[in-house]
Amino acid sequence: MPSKKAKPQNPPPPATTSLKVQAYETARPLLEAMLGNIKELAKKKPDANMSKANVARINRLLADLRECLADEETLKYLDILDDEMLPQYSDALIVMSQYQAALDAFRKRYYIEVGEETDGFGNSEPVFGWSTA
Repeated sequence: MPSKKAKPQNPPPPATTSLKVQAYETARPLLEAMLGNIKELAKKKPDANMSKANVARINRLLADLRECLADEETLKYLDILDDEMLPQYSDALIVMSQYQAALDAFRKRYYIEVGEETDGFGNSEPVFGWSTA
């Protein structure tokens, strides 16, 4: 009698922590707003140096994002701004864009389909949520 092969099981999806999700959801809109402001300033004066106060504000946000991304491969590519040699707006734009890309990867990895819902007409739609441990 031939034996039945076991159906291969999908590995569990990668998971993050609820604290990292909370940090992501808090800091992401702030990064987007700052990035928009820096883009405008970089258009006007791309070679102008930033003020020490603005560098400190941005670095405070980037430090929180680094904690959120602490276990991600992208962390090794993410720098903070040098507050001694004040960066130009164009330099800050590059650094902040890298954080934005890392956050996009974080969301893509951990915000997954967790089920589906059926509407009143029998149509089903996927339901997404964070994969947390």
